[in-house]
Amino acid sequence: MKYLILIYLCLVTQAFGQFNVQQIDVGTTNDLTSIYFISDNTGFITGANGFLTKTTNGGDNWSSINSGVATGIYEIQFVDSSTGWFVGDAGIIRKTTDGGNNWYAQNAGLTADEHVMTLCFINSQIGYVGGWPNWYSKTTNGGKTWIKYSFGTGTANTKIRFLNSEAGYVSNNGFGSKTVDGGLTWTSFPNLQNFFCNDFAFGNPGSLYVAAYQQYGVREGRAVVYFTTNNGNNWQTKNLMDYGLPKALDVSPNGETVYQVGWWGPLWYSGTKAYIAKSTNGGEKWSEITWNQPGSGDDMLLDVCVTNKGVFMVGWNGLLLKEVAVVGVLNNAELAPHKFYLFQNYPNPFNPTTKISYSLPTSRHVELSLYNMLGNEIYKLVDEQKNSGNYMIQFDGSKLSSGVYFYKLTAGDYTDTKKMILMK
Repeated sequence: MKYLILIYLCLVTQAFGQFNVQQIDVGTTNDLTSIYFISDNTGFITGANGFLTKTTNGGDNWSSINSGVATGIYEIQFVDSSTGWFVGDAGIIRKTTDGGNNWYAQNAGLTADEHVMTLCFINSQIGYVGGWPNWYSKTTNGGKTWIKYSFGTGTANTKIRFLNSEAGYVSNNGFGSKTVDGGLTWTSFPNLQNFFCNDFAFGNPGSLYVAAYQQYGVREGRAVVYFTTNNGNNWQTKNLMDYGLPKALDVSPNGETVYQVGWWGPLWYSGTKAYIAKSTNGGEKWSEITWNQPGSGDDMLLDVCVTNKGVFMVGWNGLLLKEVAVVGVLNNAELAPHKFYLFQNYPNPFNPTTKISYSLPTSRHVELSLYNMLGNEIYKLVDEQKNSGNYMIQFDGSKLSSGVYFYKLTAGDYTDTKKMILMK
């Protein structure tokens, strides 16, 4: 049983080895179900009973928004600063075109008995929603009309994630499936050997992470991460919490730091604690902590979002955590050009322009190139000798399709690669 206890402390800090975690009060004891940042400053949190809140200063302060619904909201996503969707219980699909100030209903032909648990929009026109009982719907016109598909028998379609307009992944009835034709057909992917998957996250080109747990066997309830670095040709498995249920994954902008959150406990839904698992080397090694907010009975983290200003995690009983020491993000002292550094593009996601900055402590021949998910070079942005200093270029992606891209800086022996997301 969960005890809904108002947390009067505005900020509680705990440090665990590599973790520096802060608890932030968002003014509710509703269970928080998802978190999504449009930019480093602007983000949204959804929750039970129609709870919806927004930040415009990187998560320091949050203001409630009238969602227009009273039932649970499960997930939220934006494709640009103005256009976004959230989904929830009783067939709810809501869209905004003014940055979340106002929301209006979209008719997907769903009944009150059909619960929308997940969504993924590739751009402003193409998107997917899915949920219980084990179905998904696709739109190609921004949600004006939808085509519904069934996975047959099963419990629920709990997560949909698309890499581009053709390739995507879904957790249906706990098992992972893959499509390469925009959702027309699906195949089991990968063979998890009695493991159920709950979430997917994309890293560097060819990298995919799967949050899973062991459903059967002598170690039932064990949380694991499946990951590949070569588009699924080979897979590795890393064991995490015993008796743990992973709920969500996210990857840092540099593609190397991976976060997985969920709950841990010796008995199912009895005395549970929120847990955070972090890898700083692409999934090879992990650090783990558990968390209970003061006065709480059971805790679970349900979603995680990585920005350049921190890592945000949400869960039961109004729980909002932030890790402020993010691998790959520099402090102010490090911003001077006394070292080579490639910065995360801003804004990210972007449409259609973004800025890419880098620092050179000494004169070097510089190459800055843009690559697609297949590792093919698309543009050579810089290819010339540069003096020491700080540099910034503006990139225009209007000729590219929406999706994930990577930009690589080479300056002498220094090289670094970061991920950018174009959303049209």
